[in-house]
Amino acid sequence: MKTNPFNESQIRPNDKFGRFLLYLSTLLSIVGGCVLILIVIINVFSIVGRVIFSSPLLGDFELVEMGCAIAIFSFLPICHFKNGNVIVDFFSSRFPIYIKQILDIFSNLIFLMVSGFFTFRMI
Repeated sequence: MKTNPFNESQIRPNDKFGRFLLYLSTLLSIVGGCVLILIVIINVFSIVGRVIFSSPLLGDFELVEMGCAIAIFSFLPICHFKNGNVIVDFFSSRFPIYIKQILDIFSNLIFLMVSGFFTFRMI
């Protein structure tokens, strides 16, 4: 039996803009996966170059570092869209639904501010 950890009604939005955001976040996660594959290829070339030719790929550490940052930030939108972020609900499980909704709005605003700050710093 196949189980899905996400509620399908939460994943599939009904409005056109929500579907566009889901498509865009899915596309970004695919790009993040491709970047991870590229990081593996860079590491393989660097190790093979170091072992066989005694000359590793120059700048491989910086390329892997930047690739990891790009991959992580590419996966964040789909994770946030599907409510896959880590949530400590030890105390909040006992709260009424409107308090949980207020906490969700607050966490979404914090995520927006952090994402905006990182985007501003990357430009």
